[in-house]
Amino acid sequence: PYAPPDEYDLRVTFNRTEGQGPIEILLANRKHSFGLALDVKGDARFERVANKIAKDNPTSAPIAISNGRKYTVTVEVRKGGVSAFLGDKPLTQWKTDYKDMSRYALWKLPDEKLCGLGANNAKVIFYSVEFIDVTGAGKPLR
Repeated sequence: PYAPPDEYDLRVTFNRTEGQGPIEILLANRKHSFGLALDVKGDARFERVANKIAKDNPTSAPIAISNGRKYTVTVEVRKGGVSAFLGDKPLTQWKTDYKDMSRYALWKLPDEKLCGLGANNAKVIFYSVEFIDVTGAGKPLR
């Protein structure tokens, strides 16, 4: 477990080896938790934006994750908003104070201030997970 600072980048390299389900990057900003879902029926999006999970979610962007291929996703969490990149290409972004964002119930963690990774109906290899502190310093909790 790692408690992130107010502003950070989270870089994850992964490979979905089986299944067609989404990969989830669970994020937090202060007291607010939210997630980035990758390849949910061909879309990527920050989940639960302004109470919108899928339909009408303003952060939805087309994406297709192919099994057997390695990907790197970087999420930049800043005081004024959040941005996601697939490789070096922008994927989606949202200007926010994080009060309008939350996690989908399936991805609840015991401590919502922490980050995490997940997959639903898929097998995924996570090769690396990097926290890059931008403002302040995060801290390991063990």
